[in-house]
Amino acid sequence: LFNIIYFIFHDFNIIRPDCWFIPVYSLYSIAFSTLYKMGEFSTYVVTNEHLLLSWIGLITFCVCVSKRNLKYNKTELEVRVDKNLIYLAFVLIVGLTLLYNYFLLKNPVYQKVDVASSNNLIVLIGNLLLPNLSLFFVLIMFITNISSRLKKVFFMMIIGLLVLTFLVNGDRSLVIKNVICGVLVYHILIKKISFKKALYIGFAAILALTIMSPLKMILLRQESGQVVASKDERNLVVKLLESDFHAAGLNFNTLITGKDRYDLKYGETWIYDVVRPFDMVLPIDISNFGVMQWYQNLFYPGKITGMGFTLPGEGYVNFGIVGVVIQMIAVAVIVNFLYKASCRSGLFLSLYICLIPIFMYANRADLANILSPLVKMLIPLSIFYIVMNKRKV
Repeated sequence: LFNIIYFIFHDFNIIRPDCWFIPVYSLYSIAFSTLYKMGEFSTYVVTNEHLLLSWIGLITFCVCVSKRNLKYNKTELEVRVDKNLIYLAFVLIVGLTLLYNYFLLKNPVYQKVDVASSNNLIVLIGNLLLPNLSLFFVLIMFITNISSRLKKVFFMMIIGLLVLTFLVNGDRSLVIKNVICGVLVYHILIKKISFKKALYIGFAAILALTIMSPLKMILLRQESGQVVASKDERNLVVKLLESDFHAAGLNFNTLITGKDRYDLKYGETWIYDVVRPFDMVLPIDISNFGVMQWYQNLFYPGKITGMGFTLPGEGYVNFGIVGVVIQMIAVAVIVNFLYKASCRSGLFLSLYICLIPIFMYANRADLANILSPLVKMLIPLSIFYIVMNKRKV
């Protein structure tokens, strides 16, 4: 209801942060409660307090986020790069992706956590490269000395490679993130997407998540996706909401009902969030200091698969209700900076577009899952700027 009222009084522009963040945040916030009302999670103690606090977080974001429509000058967005460098980079990416999948098929694992924790060099490089592949894809779209036909070929090949990778390592986000980026590039460069079309795309994306669930790691499993799907007797709405969206509300509710089991962190987790982007150069492993690992150890000890977390919930474990407000102000400040910078050049716009799916997924994670990809994408883009020396940052 809030989303309907909001967009009655504010025009819709899919690239503007309020237009993509508010509906996604709302879906993550209400999914668990909706499932509980439908009879799911009946063994849980559920309070409406997490809905109220999520609502406070949403209002805070709405007040702070930019609602101005930026104008993108296509000429200023143009990027020129030596074609041979692009071809070389594309060949390397294709080769590494195929090698990554080949290694996993020859050395099968059956849990996503095993893929993430692998010490094999090829898998390590693949785990680092593939989540950031959208940056390469989006950047190609703004390169002017490559034909539109070749860009379409690159896009289709990248999506095909990522679908193959999903069937091997089970990471749906690889495909969904790049499709979202493709839609946003289409909106900027080709034709604006209306509110009606955006609704269709949103429902299609949610349905795709549901369809993809039984196909996770199907090339490594003994039973087919059809067999797995046939065993799932849940109705479509339950499948849709449990595909990706219920975790945020479930985790927030758990934090509230279990608040007697922990003391407030008073900003401790935010220190980790700021340090996390530099974890690869630190002399110690800081992964166990994050709020997501803390939550897992406290409420789900011994559970192998990750439970995710909740973006406003991180604020709550730091300073209660005040923390929720501070957390969502921080999210709005970051997204405002990226949005306003996006009209300066094709590289800044590429960064902003690639981070939009990151912000969406971060609703079931923490602030570190925004800051870490931001810094790790910004570093290669900055190097690219310096090397090409085409325009000022």
